[in-house]
Amino acid sequence: EPNKNNYELAKINLAPFHKRVDCQNAAIWHKDTKLMISGDSVHARTTSRTESANEKAYQVEAISLERLISRSENSRLGLLKLDIEGAEHPLLYKTKAEFLNRIDCIVAELHGSDITRDVKNLLRELNFSTYQYRSIWIFKNLNSE
Repeated sequence: EPNKNNYELAKINLAPFHKRVDCQNAAIWHKDTKLMISGDSVHARTTSRTESANEKAYQVEAISLERLISRSENSRLGLLKLDIEGAEHPLLYKTKAEFLNRIDCIVAELHGSDITRDVKNLLRELNFSTYQYRSIWIFKNLNSE
């Protein structure tokens, strides 16, 4: 979670699961970098530019999905929750399939019909089942059962 206030709240809410949850005050991305986030915590937008004319923009650390998976227990993720405001496409498409296959379940709020179609197609090719509940998509890795 790149937003400091949301991160602090997540730490409190996830405290009972501290041994099973790795909550980071960082953005997730397809490479280690710095990102600019503008907007509020509900309507955030992300850019890779290091400067922004928007006074409400702030810079955050971004860690790669590959690094996050590699440093997790057994180099696997049981659950990856994504709500990254339309950046799901570059994140998932630029992450190597061998790392995506190390995720048991992805829960994502996908933004836009093109992104939804592309992400569903990518994950189906990697043998993930797809389910939708309202605006949330659940992708279960059938290879990890």
